[in-house]
Amino acid sequence: MRIRPGPRRRACSESFDGTWAVTLVVPNHTDEQGTALGFTFHFMATVKDGAFHGEYGLKDNPPWLSIDGPIHPDGPAEFAATGITGKAAYNLHKLGSGVPYNYQVKAHFEGAKGTGSRVSGRIGNFTFTKQ
Repeated sequence: MRIRPGPRRRACSESFDGTWAVTLVVPNHTDEQGTALGFTFHFMATVKDGAFHGEYGLKDNPPWLSIDGPIHPDGPAEFAATGITGKAAYNLHKLGSGVPYNYQVKAHFEGAKGTGSRVSGRIGNFTFTKQ
């Protein structure tokens, strides 16, 4: 006998659907090339059918960040972050404004809350709160 996922499985995958407040905290980073100042981004995101999308700033204008990816029904999530750097004082290696970048985010959601962090590179910690 073959078992098919029913409405309960679909409802579970949609349990994270809605509007989310996102906070990204990036602390100061010092290495042999100097110090990049820390910063905090606050922005809103939406989840529809388990797909997360959030943006900080105006697309293609520095500083800008877009985060996208699936949230699995049991809470784990993998997001792709794409952005454009802002002022050089906040960037590693003093990169100028307007330089494209990308990184991966691993996160976990439970109920109306979630946390996540960058997978590699500079430290960046995310908190998510369902509205």
